[in-house]
Amino acid sequence: MASGDIKRIISIGVQNGDKEASKVTDFSITKLRRCMADNCREVYSNEIREYSIVFRIDGEIWHWNFEGCQKMRRSKKEKYITVDIGIPKDVWRNNSRLELEKYISMHVLSAFEGFIRKFKKDKIEIKSEQLIFDVKKALTQFIEND
Repeated sequence: MASGDIKRIISIGVQNGDKEASKVTDFSITKLRRCMADNCREVYSNEIREYSIVFRIDGEIWHWNFEGCQKMRRSKKEKYITVDIGIPKDVWRNNSRLELEKYISMHVLSAFEGFIRKFKKDKIEIKSEQLIFDVKKALTQFIEND
């Protein structure tokens, strides 16, 4: 299978609250997708095929009024787990790109730690140490590379 044929284990979606939020955050979100795809390729559990993160980035038109991880959901039938990560306006407006990317990294790591807690609670076998290692490697690449 060619590298382009590999199904991404981690998917990242975004809902921006306005065009300015999109303009400021698009580069970082695209870079995060690439870093996660480059580093998180393993099947960490036979019961989970996809780990999904959806960023809700507040703007002038739409705003979700929460920060960090919320609404974790798991589909046993479709074998995925997802969580929303809220980013308030003041985070993307008042910080440098590096500070924004550190903020994003902190919440992505928190999301994966939450996924693992949920798996343990649900008694799902998972290679949690490998998953966290790969996620941390991806997040280090995300912050260090431009």
